[in-house]
Amino acid sequence: MKYATHRLLDSVWTLGYKIVKNEIVIYEHSRDLKVGYDNEKHLPQFRLQEDNQRTVTGVYLKDYSPAMEGLEKYSDPINVSNPKFVFSY
Repeated sequence: MKYATHRLLDSVWTLGYKIVKNEIVIYEHSRDLKVGYDNEKHLPQFRLQEDNQRTVTGVYLKDYSPAMEGLEKYSDPINVSNPKFVFSY
C-alpha cells in the first residue's frame, strides 16, 4: 500500500491507497494514522475530488517538495474505483 498526506491545520490526513489499472483504490483516509505524521515530509501530497454528496470520485496527487512548496502542480484527478462517503474509508 502507498500513502499520501494532506496537512489541515494541526492534523495530517493520510490516504492509504493502491493504483490498479489506472484507477485508485482507497483503503484508508484518516487523521489518526501514525505513518502520515511520521513520514509527512517524505510522502506525496493529495487532495480529494468529491461530488455534492461528499462521495470521493477522484484523487489529485503531487510529490512533496519543500523547496517548491506551493509551486508544484497536482496530477489530473485519478478516478476512484471504490467511491464512498469521504469519512467512510
